[in-house]
Amino acid sequence: MALNAPARVVLRPVGTPMPLAMLALAVASLLLAGQDLGWYQQARDPRLLGYVLAGFAFPLQFLAATWSIAARSAVAAAAAGVLSGSWLATGLVYVATASGGPPPGPLGVLYVGVAAALALVAVVEGMVSALVPAMTFALAAGRFAAQGLYSIDPHALWRDLSGVLGLAVVVAAAYTALALLLEGGLGRQRLPVGRRAGGATSLRGDLGDQLTGVANEPGVRGTL
Repeated sequence: MALNAPARVVLRPVGTPMPLAMLALAVASLLLAGQDLGWYQQARDPRLLGYVLAGFAFPLQFLAATWSIAARSAVAAAAAGVLSGSWLATGLVYVATASGGPPPGPLGVLYVGVAAALALVAVVEGMVSALVPAMTFALAAGRFAAQGLYSIDPHALWRDLSGVLGLAVVVAAAYTALALLLEGGLGRQRLPVGRRAGGATSLRGDLGDQLTGVANEPGVRGTL
């Protein structure tokens, strides 16, 4: 076969998994905000909360991460993948310990790592795609950071800050999901999400604009 033979790249249309990821983030954040703000009976609910996080939030975020890769969205895949792992780890720890107090040390360190990862995702998302999802990931990073600090310094201030930031994440994630659902259903933007760079091109550009550089994308070219 000639080395310079033409190659054909076939792209399969895939719906954006970002609304699913955002809705799962909103529900999980609401559940954890309730834990931080004392909405539950501490004697029973941590273990039940663990089952809910592992059984609801984890599979939805994992599904969103998987389909984000198919949709050629590395940023969304990274965010949803990190979040899915955090929900599973949190759920398993709650089930194993049945404790409603400060997160155990290893879980607190995990939260600090998740906060750092989401902060990086927020920066890149804001640069290459849309500002509102970036703000949502930044708020989620703040909530995880507050939970991590609560593990290191079990003061009510960090717990309450985590709860308040969790409620802010609920509002931001729900708004983002609604905006993207309306955009997908109507074929045009109805609620602003601050699209920029590639995010604006994906909505306003034609097919040729969106396929520019596809030959050099991961999955088509050799990757590390």
